[in-house]
Amino acid sequence: MKNFWKVLKNTVAVVIIVAAVFGAGYYVGKLPTADAKIIEPSENAGIDLKLPGEVEKTIVTVNEVRAKIQEIGELTSCEGSYIVTKGQDFTRYMLDDIPVPGTTNHIELTCAGSVKAGYDLEDIVVKVDNDSQKIYVSLPEAKINSNQLMWDSSMECNEKNNILNPIDFEQYQTLISDIKAEGLREAEKNGLYDTVEQNAKNLITNFLGCFVGYEVVFM
Repeated sequence: MKNFWKVLKNTVAVVIIVAAVFGAGYYVGKLPTADAKIIEPSENAGIDLKLPGEVEKTIVTVNEVRAKIQEIGELTSCEGSYIVTKGQDFTRYMLDDIPVPGTTNHIELTCAGSVKAGYDLEDIVVKVDNDSQKIYVSLPEAKINSNQLMWDSSMECNEKNNILNPIDFEQYQTLISDIKAEGLREAEKNGLYDTVEQNAKNLITNFLGCFVGYEVVFM
């Protein structure tokens, strides 16, 4: 009987030792090795860092501004009118520099016309500063888009024909070209380009008003 209890005690002791060894090995296996990467939770994980009342800043790009300006279409922003009276004598010449006596005719025209001027949208330069919230716009030189005469009852024509030198169509063309040139000079003298610039600035400023908080600055 004593031998039985002795054997039983030895068996229990062996079982306890084996269990202890396996338990220690399992614990050691769970420990991180030198090459193992330890993943730590982020300090900001699950935390919204946006302060109360904070508003995200709007960013405006040059392409957005240019696309808005393109919506204006043809930027013809001013029209100047004029009335010009011009007359001219036309004489036949011999050998291109000797006038032939008695061959002079005369045409005099009074015409009303209008000049339209504006800017080419493709030549407008745009820059955006999102820090100061300013849109910088540089206008090119204004150009003449059209110069037309009014072919209506307001036109007056006085002629003195000459049977030795009948009035022809080329003489009218020459006179009309001179009238248009003088009408343009008159419109420019009356401040055509100044009005074009101011009208264009007003138009662009209104169109870019969609970018709330941004100031339009013309360079």
